[in-house]
Formats: sequence, C-alpha cells, structure tokens
Amino acid sequence: MMGAHKLISKGAAMYDDITRIPLIIRSPQGERRQVDTPVSHIDLLPTMMALADIEKPEILPGENILAVKEPR
Repeated sequence: MMGAHKLISKGAAMYDDITRIPLIIRSPQGERRQVDTPVSHIDLLPTMMALADIEKPEILPGENILAVKEPR
C-alpha cells in the first residue's frame, strides 16, 4: 500500500505532511489566537517559563511563542 506522495518508505522526505505538526497551547488567562509562523520545539521551554512568570536566562535558546509577531 502506498502512502502520501506515492512513497512506500517515507524516510527523510521533507513534505509538509511530515514536517508540519500542529502545536496547541492553552492558557486559561490567554486570548485565543493562531500563529502561522513556524516555531520549533526549542521555543517550548521559554514559552512555558513566560506563562509561569519566570525570567528566561540569556543562555537559554528559543523564544516565547506567545510573543511572536508575524512574520518571524
């Protein structure tokens, strides 16, 4: 049985079906919005720290996703 893009073994192909994974963050005090700018897993810790009102050390990589202004 063939998969998407007629590939039997997906391997390291870089199609949107493989590389684009939705990320949903729900904050009780936050407003609802959608960010279409690509973000990375490296941005999760700074985002969680911002939600907890913890200052991000300069040495820590990544950005607060909630502060992203389109486009990035």
